Amino acid sequence: MLYALGEIVLVVVGILIALSINNWNEDRKEEILELEYLERIITDLKADTRYFNRQIVECNEVMDLSYQYIHKAYEEQKSKEDYIELIELFTDRTENLVV
Repeated sequence: MLYALGEIVLVVVGILIALSINNWNEDRKEEILELEYLERIITDLKADTRYFNRQIVECNEVMDLSYQYIHKAYEEQKSKEDYIELIELFTDRTENLVV
């Protein structure tokens, strides 16, 4: 009887150890996956930051060109050549901002 009880306790302890190892292994896998996600987020944020910084520079350039255009349209445009020069200020330099 005592021998059977010892076997039961040994089996229960074995199962508990196996569950603990399994839980530890699953936690480790989740931590690895979490780190991979965080690394991807950091990479994406860096790429997005570079993109938006380029967009800011581009938008500032377009704003400057717009101010030049308005000034020339009202103050300096005197001939057809002036108009052509004015139109050439605006090339299709911008892209649509996509978030």
